[in-house]
Amino acid sequence: ISPLAQSETVGHEAADMAAQALGLSRRQVYVLIRRARQGSGLVTDLVPGQSGGGKGKGRLPEPVERVIHELLQKRFLTKQKRSLAAFHREVTQVCKAQKLRVPARNTVALRIASLDPRKVIRRREGQDAARDLQGVGGEPPAVTAPLEQVQIDHTVIDLIVVDDRDRQPIGRPYLTLAIDVFTRCVLGMVV
Repeated sequence: ISPLAQSETVGHEAADMAAQALGLSRRQVYVLIRRARQGSGLVTDLVPGQSGGGKGKGRLPEPVERVIHELLQKRFLTKQKRSLAAFHREVTQVCKAQKLRVPARNTVALRIASLDPRKVIRRREGQDAARDLQGVGGEPPAVTAPLEQVQIDHTVIDLIVVDDRDRQPIGRPYLTLAIDVFTRCVLGMVV
């Protein structure tokens, strides 16, 4: 790559020969030539740069992440219920004061969204509000055999029953079903 990088222009033939010798494509050879020209003349100039992180990975520097985390704990998760805009302004002020890169508002919103919703509600609105989000607890016991667990359900039928003689509506009947959880078979039904 070094002789090609030192020449002023590199034709397709020379790039194709280098590509064949290196087992690369012509485009990759041109990328290596550009890196060699922009570099300091070392072999490490040809090594690709570090990835920005990729999808789903954070690309913020650690000090900025630390600022966001600290302010989330001290300023956002409080009873004052700061808005996203106000919280982002605080993050911006602290980052500028520490001469750090200011994260985008969307980035701050993603850090807030990644928090446990129950913890956010508990810290911002209190224990009573958080109790509504809390489940009964745990997973239901595993069913391993037929008739080990049967569920019974009642529902109103979408039908109006009328009197035989004068055709006056009596009401809507209920349908009660007994269903085996393991086999999902209907064991019984009452109208």
